[in-house]
This record gives sequence, C-alpha cells and structure tokens, in this order.
Amino acid sequence: AEGVPPQGEGFQPALGRLLADRLGYAPVLLSLPRKRLAKALESGEGDLLCGYMPDWLPGPFRWSQGFIDVSDLLVSTTRTRAPAQLHQLAGKPVGTLSGYRYPLLEQQLGRHFVRSDSTSVKTSLQRLLAGRYDYAVVGEAALRYYLQHDFPRLPLNPPQVIQRVQARCALSPQAPLQLAELEQAIERIQRDGSYAALLAANPWH
Repeated sequence: AEGVPPQGEGFQPALGRLLADRLGYAPVLLSLPRKRLAKALESGEGDLLCGYMPDWLPGPFRWSQGFIDVSDLLVSTTRTRAPAQLHQLAGKPVGTLSGYRYPLLEQQLGRHFVRSDSTSVKTSLQRLLAGRYDYAVVGEAALRYYLQHDFPRLPLNPPQVIQRVQARCALSPQAPLQLAELEQAIERIQRDGSYAALLAANPWH
C-alpha cells in the first residue's frame, strides 16, 4: 500500500507493526497490489488492512472505528488555472494512484474522468512536474512531505480539498483477532503518542 517511506518504512507496515506490538502478535507483512487486497483479506491470506473505507473495499469485513485522517487534494500546476468546479476536469488527464478510487470525481465526471495512474505519490508528482498532466489528486500529508523534501520548488496553485474522511482498519472474516481487541489497541496507540509519532515519520497516502 502507498506510503511515504524515506524517513521510515511506510505508513502501512509501520502501523501494522505498531498494532501487532500492542496486540502481542508477531507481524507478518504482505506486499500486494491494491487490486488484490480485498480478495486476500476475504480468503484469510491476510488478517488486517488499514487506511481504507467500506465503500473503497467491499467485502464481508469487520471495520474498526475511523482514526486515520485522509484528505485528498486536487493539485494543479501554475501552467494552468485551478478549476473553479470539478466538472471543468472533464476529458483532461488527472494524475491518480493505481488501485485507488475517487468517488467524488467518478460521480461528477463519469466517463469523462480521465485517470493517469501512477504507482506512488512521488511518481505522480514527478509526472506533474514533467508536464505529463496539469492536475493530480494527492493525499494532504504526502503532499506536505514531498513539498518539504523532494519537490520544494514544484509550481502549484493553492490545493483544493476534494474529500476528508476518517479511514479505518478492516479485519478478515477469518482473522482470529476480535474487533474489540483491535479497537482497544487503536485507542492505546492514540493515547500513548505512538500513533502521532508514526504519522510524523510516515505520512499517510
């Protein structure tokens, strides 16, 4: 899953290790394409996946409380004007992440939503800088990180918020872990400051 690894190991692995530690498990981390995640979770190949929402990952999963702030921003280069309305993106390529869904853009643009998929936020921003497209959808935390480190001079218009959600963790129906145990572990990492430290080193999305 997509994270920002330079200062750490990436959000998903780091969160997995943190929760496993609080739960008393030895974590086994799987790296899978996003399109295989739901099937792996449903079959029991994996037990836990975090950073998603039920409508992004349909299936018979047990969902935790929302606690992962996900803010998707539409960014545009100063080569063009920032769109006043999303429908102005119709027919124009938009930098997106492979395997991710963008419900609001899908709803507003329909078949005129032209995705240009990348496997990472960094690649998406590199293509934006190179002129492959003028618009991209990027997570707020990841954008802030890359503007501070890899792309300090990226010429952007002020970003526009597309959506803000509190993403959750999904438990496989075959996982031995109980949802109540997971909820308690999530509450512990929020109380003791370890989740805040993880976010500082590994911004999500």
